[in-house]
Amino acid sequence: MRSLTLYTPFFVPHIGGMERALYRITTALSRRSWIVHIDTSELTPPDIKHQAITRSGASLVEWADGVQRRTLRLDPEHGPILFASLGPGTGLQQLAAASEFRKRGGHSIWRTPTADHASRNLVEHPGKAASAFDRIVANGNASAVMTRSAVPGVPVSVVPNLLLDEEVKGHDEDLASPRRADLAWAGRVEARKQPEQLAACLNRAARKGLVVVAQPVPSFGNLTMYDQFCDSLDDRVRLLQPTNGMHRDIAVASVFLHLSTREGSPNSLLEAASRGQWIIASDIPECRELLQDYPAVAWLTNFHDFDHHLVAHLAREDSVDMRIGMVQRIRERHNEETVVGMWGAVLAQPELADRA
Repeated sequence: MRSLTLYTPFFVPHIGGMERALYRITTALSRRSWIVHIDTSELTPPDIKHQAITRSGASLVEWADGVQRRTLRLDPEHGPILFASLGPGTGLQQLAAASEFRKRGGHSIWRTPTADHASRNLVEHPGKAASAFDRIVANGNASAVMTRSAVPGVPVSVVPNLLLDEEVKGHDEDLASPRRADLAWAGRVEARKQPEQLAACLNRAARKGLVVVAQPVPSFGNLTMYDQFCDSLDDRVRLLQPTNGMHRDIAVASVFLHLSTREGSPNSLLEAASRGQWIIASDIPECRELLQDYPAVAWLTNFHDFDHHLVAHLAREDSVDMRIGMVQRIRERHNEETVVGMWGAVLAQPELADRA
C-alpha cells in the first residue's frame, strides 16, 4: 500500500473548485491502493467524509503554524506529501515543512490551484520554493507556463482535473433530463469572477423573460462582496443557496455562464461540458485549453456580445443524442482512470513525472 498526506487549509467547502478537485484526486487514489490522509483546518465542514481526515487549527494561521510539527511525525519512506494552497498567512509555514521533509529524504509536491497562484504567493520566495518541492503540478498548460516563470527552479508537470466515475454517471442523468432553466451560473463571488459584469448579464437575461438561476458562494473572508452581489441581482433571478455541490437546477439548465479573468482549469466548466450544456465563457487561455474540441461554447470577449451569444445558443437545435456526442472528448481527457495514472507517476516516482 502506498501512502500520501495532503496538506490543505480547506477541503470541499461548498462549490470551491480547488477543494473539489482535491476531493476527486484523493478519492480516486484511495480506490487504487493508496492510503490517503487529509490534514486540514477546522474551517473544513465537519460532515465531510473521507478515508482519513484530521482537522486542527481554528484559523488558517493556526493550522499552518502546526504543519511543520505534524510533518515531523511522518516517515519519508512511507510516501510523499502534497500541498495544495500557499496563500497569505500560510505559505511560509508550509514551505518550511516541505523543505524539512525533503531534507529527511522525502518527496514533496505542490499542486497549484490557479495559473497566477505562484506569481502571487511564491515569486518573492523562489529559493524557498526550490528547496521545498521536488515538483509542482498544474492542471493545465496555461497554468504551467505562468508557474514555471514565477518559480523557475522547480519542475512543473501538467495533470488535468478529473471527473469521478459516479459523477459522470450523474452527468448522464443530467444530460438526458429536460431543461429547467435558460441560463445558469454557479461559483464563488470574488474579484476575478467579475461580479459586477456577471450580475449585469444575469439581470439582462432575466429582464428579457428568460428563466435564470444563480448559486453564489462567498469567497473566504469576503462576505461583503457576496452580499453586494446577491443584492445586485434582479428579483427575477432565482437565487439558490450555497450547498456542498451543484444545485440540480444549475445542472440541467440550457446554457451555463462562466466569467473569469484568471483560472487554473475551471471545474465548473468541466462539469458543464460533461453534462452537455451550451456554454458562454470568458475568452482566456485556461478556458480555451479546457474546452478545446468542445463544440457548444461561445467565447465572450466583449460583454456587449453576451445577449447575442445567449440568444444564439437558445435558438440552436438541441437533443439528447446531440449532447451525448458533444461530451465524448471531454470525458476521454478527464476520466478517472487516465488521470489517476498520471498522478500515480508523479507521486510514486519523481523521475517519471515529465512523462505524465
